[in-house]
Amino acid sequence: MQKIYQTDKNLIKLKIEEFKRGKNPDGSIIGTYRSNSYSNFKKSKNPLARGFVDLINTGSYVNKLYVKKVNKLQYQFVSRDSKDKMLADKYGQQIRGLSKHSLINSSEHFARSLGMRLRKKIGL
Repeated sequence: MQKIYQTDKNLIKLKIEEFKRGKNPDGSIIGTYRSNSYSNFKKSKNPLARGFVDLINTGSYVNKLYVKKVNKLQYQFVSRDSKDKMLADKYGQQIRGLSKHSLINSSEHFARSLGMRLRKKIGL
């Protein structure tokens, strides 16, 4: 299961979609900008976030996302980008999670991946 979580590009796509909407896993907004002009600039660049923080500007942060195992049952999204720690500190560790809605949507894909790996392991 660990390999599926850590190599599943679908999970990363779901996380990026949450960022595009400027949402934390619990549905709250990630944050607001201090500058109205920058908020308007970001809104024109990404209308899905409606001018709220989306953690996407150049794409460097989201393009380097991967799933990291925290413990036996817990995984989180981290980025190989140099801004990873700073963004998690500034906006909260919850940005590293995935919403229940996204997890439910990915469960069918996960089940197929697991089934394919099991069939391959046992030679079916």
